[in-house]
Amino acid sequence: MTEGDKYVVFNLDGELYGIPIEAVDRIIGNVKVTPVPKAPAMALGLFDLRGESVVAIDLSRRFGRPTPTAGRNHVVVHCRMERFGLRVDGVEGIFPLSASSVTPPPSLVQKGDDPFLVGVAHSRGRLIALLDPDKVVPEGLNLSAANAA
Repeated sequence: MTEGDKYVVFNLDGELYGIPIEAVDRIIGNVKVTPVPKAPAMALGLFDLRGESVVAIDLSRRFGRPTPTAGRNHVVVHCRMERFGLRVDGVEGIFPLSASSVTPPPSLVQKGDDPFLVGVAHSRGRLIALLDPDKVVPEGLNLSAANAA
């Protein structure tokens, strides 16, 4: 992380999360998602983005929460040569975060097999969980997106 890196910060179930702005293609409002049979629970289905099929992922389900996100926005991210729409409750904005405001994730969180949390930022009196876009989308799902498009 360099000084003043920018993150797209969004709200999910009342908590704040951030993804590096370089990984974000665009932010779009709620779109019609077409379900795909036998897709993993976190994969809501596909939506059209200018002629490209994009997999919509419910981050609430991705993080193991039982209730799906109400979802007012999709944060479209680049991940391993594909685009994915992360359904979130709302976008807070673009936050510049200094290296001094970011700490590593707690060791308990880092020990999992699914290390999508790369740090925790302290900004505006709140904690922001910083996500690795290449890890927040499981690799197996990435292959599904390539085959579904």
